[in-house]
Amino acid sequence: MLQFTERSRTVVESAEAEARQAGAATVTVAYLARALLELQDGIAHLALVRLNADRGALRHAVAAASVAPSASGSSQAGGRKDRIAFAPKAKALLEAAAREAEVLGHRYLGTEHLLLALAASTDPAGEALRRAGVTREAALKAVREVLTSG
Repeated sequence: MLQFTERSRTVVESAEAEARQAGAATVTVAYLARALLELQDGIAHLALVRLNADRGALRHAVAAASVAPSASGSSQAGGRKDRIAFAPKAKALLEAAAREAEVLGHRYLGTEHLLLALAASTDPAGEALRRAGVTREAALKAVREVLTSG
């Protein structure tokens, strides 16, 4: 099983916190995408810089493309207040990120793998990235450049 890097854990925890604060029923792909785009360091950040991606515009596009349902008083799974459930598409995104790591021969799940999975996602957040030019192919090229340059 792949271990999350500190930065990828930060992305997941930030997405959970934002969803909880918004009163969302689940953590969606949009929350993961926004948390990833907020990160100011890491391989995904450097790849987006290489792509000349305007992260502010990307965050806005992701927010506009994604509508998260609110919890409307529903209880958390298992009664835990510190954790919020992940929507099926968000779970699938994390699984896709793990596959991206394996394809690259990495023994960890980093922000670059989250970015690659998001860029390939059929979720509106992924579509927003692709419309802005952040395709999986472009992101993969940028990730490889970052990994080999440094």
